[in-house]
Amino acid sequence: MNRVMTVLEHSTTKYNASVLICICLLLAGGFAGIAQAGINKWTAIGPEGGTVTTVAIDPVDPLTLYAGGYGGVFKSSNGGASWQAVTSGLPSDFGVSVLAIDPVDPLTLYAGGYGGVFKSSNGGASWQAVTSGLPSDFGVSVLAIDPVDPLTLYAGTAAVPFNRGKGVFKSTNGGASWQAVNSGLPVPLFSFVGAPVLIVSALTIDPVDPETLYAGTDKGVFKSSNGGDSWQAINSGLPLSRSFRVPALAIDPLDGATLYVGTNGNSVFKITFKTLGDINQDGDIDRSDLARITAALNQPADGPDDVRDLNGDLSIDALDARKLVLLCTQPQCAAPRPNR
Repeated sequence: MNRVMTVLEHSTTKYNASVLICICLLLAGGFAGIAQAGINKWTAIGPEGGTVTTVAIDPVDPLTLYAGGYGGVFKSSNGGASWQAVTSGLPSDFGVSVLAIDPVDPLTLYAGGYGGVFKSSNGGASWQAVTSGLPSDFGVSVLAIDPVDPLTLYAGTAAVPFNRGKGVFKSTNGGASWQAVNSGLPVPLFSFVGAPVLIVSALTIDPVDPETLYAGTDKGVFKSSNGGDSWQAINSGLPLSRSFRVPALAIDPLDGATLYVGTNGNSVFKITFKTLGDINQDGDIDRSDLARITAALNQPADGPDDVRDLNGDLSIDALDARKLVLLCTQPQCAAPRPNR
């Protein structure tokens, strides 16, 4: 009996070893196949429709992708395994420069290109032009959606001779209407051959304070602290030149205090701002900061760098106090001091 058990155990051990070897070989082959399928290696997944200029990923379902280009808009619902054109309502010659997805309702998305902005409310199944207030002869190069209020969005355009794009436009009703927000931007005043141009190629919104946004242009970087009502150049340290352009901007998603700038041929630049609202720079936004604003209410700011002028309108007023209260890091920021 013991001999039988020994033989069985020996056979079982050999069997288990053989199975283990087979499993290892299968896994090795499987992993090799996976590696060939795209791990650490780029794999073309389509779509077959010409040059792709922009890609957007559904923030809720990452297997849903959109790609835009000279062939219109394409959609994949399976991570790029297959694509279908979603161009109903788009002009046949509409070249897509940028796609933007509503962060709250991912079935709503926008496509920008030469000829304006188009909107879909059903995941690309159909599109409608949303161009009221926009010039008819311009191209949209970039779109940005307010992460808190997605009905507010911005469009950046190329303002060149004989093209009335004129910088940045804003909508507060999901694209139903637009208005130019260019105060402080160097938009050209005239349209003729050889006239100055302004090319807005990047826009980004501060996720902590959506009233603060940045525009990357061929004239450098501009900042607005009041939802686009006014802009100030922030170009100290940037190598501005006739060929300079900012095609990419990225902001720290946690505190909005650090901005990265991608430039053409001049590497990446970084700038760190003082924390908005922390007037006394003690690390908190609290009653002591609010007191510094209320002590100077209705007085002019000491220039564009006055830290008390939170909305950048060169005046210290109730709007700045209200904005500071919204930014407070202390629960009782705006509450009256207790009696002692």
